[in-house]
Amino acid sequence: MGAETSKDMKVSGQIKQVCQAEGCWFKYDQGNGQELLVRMKDHSFKIPKDLAGKTALVEGLAHYDTTSVEKLRDYAKDEGQSDEEVAAIVNPEVKLIIEAKGVVIR
Repeated sequence: MGAETSKDMKVSGQIKQVCQAEGCWFKYDQGNGQELLVRMKDHSFKIPKDLAGKTALVEGLAHYDTTSVEKLRDYAKDEGQSDEEVAAIVNPEVKLIIEAKGVVIR
């Protein structure tokens, strides 16, 4: 991203995890130990919940975003984490995310 705060881009990668509540987000493994969160823009579409391991091409707006503790806890619940794991989330996170306009699954 360089000095840019947001950038339209296309990325491709293997899906690591999909929201099990609605299919409204998924995570890529960036290959460096970090995850890239992909959210569906305005919840305007969803993907099937069983796509972990599949390859996806995403077009959207990449930007850094602060995710609140409340939202992180919602994500953890969607992932099926235990009540103890959810309660252990006490700090917000700043991460690179993509607001997807479209997703193609291969």
